[in-house]
Amino acid sequence: YCNIIADMPKFVLPYMSLLREKKNISTVIVQATELRAFLPQVGLKFDIYNIKDLSVQHLGLLDNEFFTEYFTPVSVNSRIIKESYLNMFYLYLMKERLLSYNPLWDYESPSPTTAPKEYLSHKEFTETLAGIAAGLGLSEREASFAGKTQLRDMAVIALIYYANLSLSECA
Repeated sequence: YCNIIADMPKFVLPYMSLLREKKNISTVIVQATELRAFLPQVGLKFDIYNIKDLSVQHLGLLDNEFFTEYFTPVSVNSRIIKESYLNMFYLYLMKERLLSYNPLWDYESPSPTTAPKEYLSHKEFTETLAGIAAGLGLSEREASFAGKTQLRDMAVIALIYYANLSLSECA
């Protein structure tokens, strides 16, 4: 924990101490690690390469574009967790009157339901049909009754493909 916060800006340390008093050490370490990943990105935006040189005002100047770029490489679930930790930090800064506004409130995070849907491609469709017809990947037991289920399996795959159902809708 001490190694993680050693290079943090001064305005972060009281927050980490407060967390240390109220939360278990694993939560504190995760929160510190998130800030340790976040603050260098903020520094890069303002051409500050040592995060100790960041001021709390820099955090207030972040915009929707910054947060979109920051959260893009992570999964939806990871983004929700990261966003939650950063919101906690921003709320602390506001409570302490170090910032008057949380710029994360302007960030429109994509909901898990708006994640892009995946569909069966034409190539996957034809390869799957060919695999069913050839009995590829079947165990000996499955192969013994494949003739009876082959037409059904091909019909199901064709229905999925031609009805343009997403893979999550099929599941």
